[in-house]
Amino acid sequence: MAQDEIAQVKAGNSNWLWLASLGTFGVFALSSGKSLLAAGFVLLGLFAFFNNPMKINEPIPGAPKKLLLISWACGLAGVLAVLSA
Repeated sequence: MAQDEIAQVKAGNSNWLWLASLGTFGVFALSSGKSLLAAGFVLLGLFAFFNNPMKINEPIPGAPKKLLLISWACGLAGVLAVLSA
C-alpha cells in the first residue's frame, strides 16, 4: 500500500469519526428533549463528514460542486440551529 492510499484511508475514517461523534451528541440532546439542538449536531456532523474541519489551510474551490454546496448549507443550518437552541 502506498503512502497516498494510507492517507486516503485515514481521511475517510476521520470523516466517519466526525459524523459519529456529532451524531452521538445529537442523540444525547434528543434524549433530553432538545430536538433543535439534536438537528444542529447532526447537520454539523454532515458538514464535517464532507469537509475535513482539521484542514484549515485548504483552499475553497472556485466552482464548488453541488455536494460541497449542500454540505456548506448543512453546516450553516447546523450552526444556526445550535446557536438558536
